[in-house]
Amino acid sequence: MRSAIMITAVAGLLALQSCAHVLLVGPASAQLARDDIQQIKQAVRQRPDLRSGAIFIRPLSADRVSVQSGSSKVGETHWTFTMRRVGARWNVDESSIASNRIVVTH
Repeated sequence: MRSAIMITAVAGLLALQSCAHVLLVGPASAQLARDDIQQIKQAVRQRPDLRSGAIFIRPLSADRVSVQSGSSKVGETHWTFTMRRVGARWNVDESSIASNRIVVTH
């Protein structure tokens, strides 16, 4: 019984980890189609170094977005980067990846 509960808990955590909540921000948010959002979400999900439970997407133009993924908790890391649509596919701009740690100063 105990092992069944543990397996269920681990499966639930893995399922939660794969589900990323997406928040569109900025005045150009209406420029992104549902398919664009899904492609961006999938591209981030496939990258273990950028994977997150929450993704913030800020459209910069019809084929470029700024993305933030990672934790919003103090002391933890989040990543910011841009993605570009080339043809019908969204790709991470590798040169734009930056990691940041949230620090509170008084």
